[in-house]
Amino acid sequence: MSASKIITPSLRLAPALEGALPVEVASQLQHLGGLVFFDTAGNLPADTDHALSVIAARPRAIHRGSIHARDEASALATAHARSAAARSGPDTGMPAGGLCGWVDYEGNFVFGDYPEMLVYRHADGSWWEVGGLSHELREPRPGPAAVIGPLLPLRDRAWFLEGVRRIREWIRSGDIYQVNLTQAFEAEVGGGTLFGLYEILREISPAPMAAWLALDGREVLGSSPETFLRLSGSAVETRPIKGTRPRFPDPDEDTRSAYDLQTSPKETAE
Repeated sequence: MSASKIITPSLRLAPALEGALPVEVASQLQHLGGLVFFDTAGNLPADTDHALSVIAARPRAIHRGSIHARDEASALATAHARSAAARSGPDTGMPAGGLCGWVDYEGNFVFGDYPEMLVYRHADGSWWEVGGLSHELREPRPGPAAVIGPLLPLRDRAWFLEGVRRIREWIRSGDIYQVNLTQAFEAEVGGGTLFGLYEILREISPAPMAAWLALDGREVLGSSPETFLRLSGSAVETRPIKGTRPRFPDPDEDTRSAYDLQTSPKETAE
C-alpha cells in the first residue's frame, strides 16, 4: 500500500477581488469555519515593501497540544513538514497555505492546517489565492453585537503591592535591575462574534501585526506594532520596538540617533 501525496495548487491571481480591502473580504468570509485573518492594518515601517495581509478558512485538520509535551510538539512539527511538502510551485515570498494558530502563555497550542488561503499584497493592491475562498464571499448577516462585561482583575491590590515590594528588595540587593510586573484582567463575553470589536480595534489602533482568529471554539484578537519573528526561506527578521531608534536620510541626524541609542542608560540596560 502506498501513500498518496496531496498536491496543493500554487498561488494564482484572484481578479474577482480586485479593489476589495482585506477587512472587507474577511468580514464576508465569517460564515466559513476556522477563519483566521492576519491583518497589516497600518503604521508600517517606512522601508517595508513586502507587507501582506492573509486570510484563511476551512482547515482540513486542527492540531492541539503543548510545546512542553515532546510527542505533541513533535507531532506538530511533523504536521508542519507535511503541509509544506504538499505545496507546489516556487517560493514567491508569500504564504500558499500552511499552519495558522497560536501558542498561549502556558505553552498550549492550537493550529489549523489550511490548504486554502487568500493573500493581499499591499504594495500593488493585488490579491493572490490558493484554493477557492474567493468564490465563498457573502454579505455578513446583521447579528447581535458581542456584549462584554466589566473587566475584573485576576489578582487583588494587595498581591500587586506585595509584588512591587519584593521587586524593590531584589533591586536593592542587586539580584535584578528591572522587572515587568503585569496584571491580568478578565471579562465575560457573550452575544455574538468579536469581529466587530476587532474592526474597532484596528480602526483606533492600526498596527502592522494585527490579527483576528476564530478557531477551535475560541476567538483571539490583537494589534501589535512589533514583528517578533518573520521567516522567509533562510532569512529571519525581527523588528522589536525596545532598543531601537529611527533612521534618517540626513547623515548627521542619523549619527545623532545612533549615538542616542548607544548611550541611553535605559536601552543599554534592556
